[in-house]
Amino acid sequence: YSREIHRDSDARVFVFLLYLNDLEVEAGCTGGELLLHNYEGDEQGDPPPQPPFDQTSILEEVQPKSGRLLIFENNRYSYHSVRKMSGFSGERFFCYGSFTLLSGRNNSFSGSRYQLSTDFKMYL
Repeated sequence: YSREIHRDSDARVFVFLLYLNDLEVEAGCTGGELLLHNYEGDEQGDPPPQPPFDQTSILEEVQPKSGRLLIFENNRYSYHSVRKMSGFSGERFFCYGSFTLLSGRNNSFSGSRYQLSTDFKMYL
């Protein structure tokens, strides 16, 4: 599992992630950290939803630990990614969700030329 650098959809106001298992239980397991990024590109007023890696720097690395809860505001600069997992034969269990506006757009994105729609799905 891995995830590119991105921010979440325009309707999301707060995002949460709850880890349900530890990844370091097996020797040689690497990756799976949630990376929080600082945007350093040219488009400071209206940055893209998925900037290239060379336009960001890593602010924080969050290790996936059972019971760890992360909550963050979703805005134009809420960039995050997941480092590629390798050497882990088990599954990654987590709960992901958000406080989402069912109609309208998060005020943090007003005036942006970029728009990301919200995909409403439930995975079991």
